[in-house]
Amino acid sequence: MAGRLTADEHARVADAARAGDVTAMMTLAGHHLDADEFDRAEPWWQRAAGLGSLDAVHLLGALRLRQNRVAEAEALLRQAAKAGSGKAMLLLAGMYGAAGRTDEASRWLVGAAEHDDPDAAFQLATACATHGDPAEAGKWYRRAMDNGYRDRDRVLTALDRLAAQGGRLGTAGPPASGPNAATSADHSAARGGR
Repeated sequence: MAGRLTADEHARVADAARAGDVTAMMTLAGHHLDADEFDRAEPWWQRAAGLGSLDAVHLLGALRLRQNRVAEAEALLRQAAKAGSGKAMLLLAGMYGAAGRTDEASRWLVGAAEHDDPDAAFQLATACATHGDPAEAGKWYRRAMDNGYRDRDRVLTALDRLAAQGGRLGTAGPPASGPNAATSADHSAARGGR
């Protein structure tokens, strides 16, 4: 159960969340997120994080980034990333890329892609194609598609362009990065991807 809840569903989920059900906490937070009620989602993420939810830690980091509380965001995102959250790794990559910390951004982007994050795999593929590494680009485009990248046609178009240019995709733009690209994926994850 994710997103907007009926009054009955909300009451039932809220009871379960108050009783310590982490899934219910995340569902309730997602409900409030969908209503742009960040102040009501935050306490549920905090409780779920306190009970060990990696997704909640990552989403608190995303919220702190949105609030421009960068030091707190970085600490939370690093915690989640070090525990294996591909979405947190992707946010760190965007955050570091926007700050011009390219080595760190690259490291976290590769980590996110290796953790099967489809958005990270697509961004990494685009970066590889832009920098003249068609074999790696093809590998990561396929991995993005295999892991459910949301725009399958975009991946297929990139693969076709790569093949048509003899394995060179020199006209591609830079990979989508920065807090906005990752935060969009994050918002989607908070709605239903737990």
